[in-house]
Amino acid sequence: MTVKSIEQTKTRIAFPSLRETLMCLIKEVDARGFCPGMSLDELTDHIFKRMDRLRQTISTYAEGKMGEVLSAGKYLPALSEAGMAAVITNLKGRWHAPNEFFTIFDIAKGTEAYVDERVADILGLTAEEFRTTNLDIHHPAQSIYYEEDACHVLRFGLISYFMLSLPGLRCSAQWDHNLFRFRLSTNRSRIEAIRKLPYLTVERRCYLACEVGQGNKSIPAYHYDLWSVYPHLPVEYVTNTFITKDHQGEYMNAFAYLLNMYLIGISPKYILLLDERQLHDRNKSVANALCDKIKLKTGREIELDEHQVADCFAKTIRLKVEDAINAWNFRPKNNRISIGSDRESVRYAKKLGLLPIPLFVKNILYDMVAQHSMAE
Repeated sequence: MTVKSIEQTKTRIAFPSLRETLMCLIKEVDARGFCPGMSLDELTDHIFKRMDRLRQTISTYAEGKMGEVLSAGKYLPALSEAGMAAVITNLKGRWHAPNEFFTIFDIAKGTEAYVDERVADILGLTAEEFRTTNLDIHHPAQSIYYEEDACHVLRFGLISYFMLSLPGLRCSAQWDHNLFRFRLSTNRSRIEAIRKLPYLTVERRCYLACEVGQGNKSIPAYHYDLWSVYPHLPVEYVTNTFITKDHQGEYMNAFAYLLNMYLIGISPKYILLLDERQLHDRNKSVANALCDKIKLKTGREIELDEHQVADCFAKTIRLKVEDAINAWNFRPKNNRISIGSDRESVRYAKKLGLLPIPLFVKNILYDMVAQHSMAE
């Protein structure tokens, strides 16, 4: 067989769209019965409509409106004073490590209902100063968040609310939670040793609690958050992981990842190329690695070479990641981030939460690429 005939037998690679990828997971969630009481069409319509509203909410975020963004307002019952007192007493009675404190966030009011007084000793801030709704992206010096993380904390926080409000989701307040890792600013601390640090790394374990509403429905009322502070732990980007007692957590993390990818708007094709670029410097190695994975699914040789990879990064991927990081950091036109290399594209893709790809999602993506390529 000649070289030309071998080339002619190669399968043209084809990738799914963002919507197709998210639809695939929605069907999987529906098949697993995680959202009972809704048909597949109802669930799909519900998710995409809310995603569009979520994108609009974030894109129109204005200074001082964070409480309104996070609160559910009149749709949720206010936490009673007696209920709050009982929760505080319970949390105070628990053992906490020297680097830990807790807060209680009232979802209806969209702000902290209680901040542990230990925050003064650990962070050097008063309880009044420590407000998680104080993102203030327009004046970062006034925010409790490290400037590079603030907008991503907002996006991941709203995605978490989205996930926890999915119809039929089972959530145990004592066990199930989502774990955020991000950085806090040190500018406003009254502790000199903290002010000398570039940032403070924190882990926030968020436990959702519900009250019984009309029709015996479980309604989110508040969440209590356990904060762990690590002054000398270096991190570069925000992460968010759902932790549950059962298999549900794997689907929740996959869903959250794809919702983030859908919001940002970078397609599966570019995400998979970025994923391989993490491991390989040479374009030929990136092309071979991607082709090998698809060949395992299809049994066919795949048409992709180093020149196509190089063109894709230089002409498309860098520009798309650059536009995304500037858009989702709300950066003004005169202060834009410029991406000049593939490695920088990978770095900023991590900041956007696009890398690393959860294994469950990666398997879905390669299955869909194989299906689309076989159909060519």
